[in-house]
Amino acid sequence: MLNKLFLTLFFIFTFAFSSYSKCPDRIVSLTLASDEILLDIVGDTERISALTYLASDKSISNIADRVSGFPKIHPNLEQVIVLSPDLVIVASYINQNFRRQLKNSGIKTLFLKEFQGFSSVKKNISLIGKAVCEKKNAESLIKNMETKLEASLKKIPENKISPRVLYYSPSGFTAGKGSMVGEIIEKSGAMNLGSRAGVNNFGKISLEYIIESDPDIIILSSFNPSNPDFPKEFLSKTVLKDISAVKNNMVKILPAKHIISASHYAVNSVEDMVNLLLESYWKNEL
Repeated sequence: MLNKLFLTLFFIFTFAFSSYSKCPDRIVSLTLASDEILLDIVGDTERISALTYLASDKSISNIADRVSGFPKIHPNLEQVIVLSPDLVIVASYINQNFRRQLKNSGIKTLFLKEFQGFSSVKKNISLIGKAVCEKKNAESLIKNMETKLEASLKKIPENKISPRVLYYSPSGFTAGKGSMVGEIIEKSGAMNLGSRAGVNNFGKISLEYIIESDPDIIILSSFNPSNPDFPKEFLSKTVLKDISAVKNNMVKILPAKHIISASHYAVNSVEDMVNLLLESYWKNEL
């Protein structure tokens, strides 16, 4: 009797453990960052059941040319459930109602909590790699990211003069301390005026601050869905005509898929920035 009970408990435990430890083969990604990470670490992409609708947007996605065969979905519980996923990856800032629905559904979910700088990117790559049983590929991706970043930093002249750079977006938002964009600017050898303004992560600044701080370079993103004409409108503001960046034709637009990336592709923006400074600023200052 005891032997029979022991065997029953053993098989229950074994089944439960194997079910829990089984690698997911129906993965649904609901953030563009995880879309990009998954496509670069998952060997068998048939394990990916769906990506976000953003994955095919060439203006912000670094994998747009590789996602034609994947379903693209929105954060919608019905769209998720029909795919019968065994893992859903979402960001912690996602709509709280949808987050509750996911938890109540019982679907295994990985919440990515941090999107602030390169250390967060590495952490998310590791978390996703562990969750999808691709730890080795995740480690390789982090190493490649570090190698590419190091190559860009080596281009920065030793006797450089750090330009005063301001990132600016529609509605008057800039990137401050703790933001990915702010770290990109600073790693590139420039001074981030958003941080000097006391902004943490992203926050609003006034046109008066832009005039007073007189940036050497102003960076705009190529992705402005709420106001596609924003770069043109910004340059047309007469109150800004005398600041250094405008007078010296140093209001620059960088590819959004790099500058606002929350994945390993953000290192490409450091390369973009360093190349910009080498071609348009340091060649005149050194």
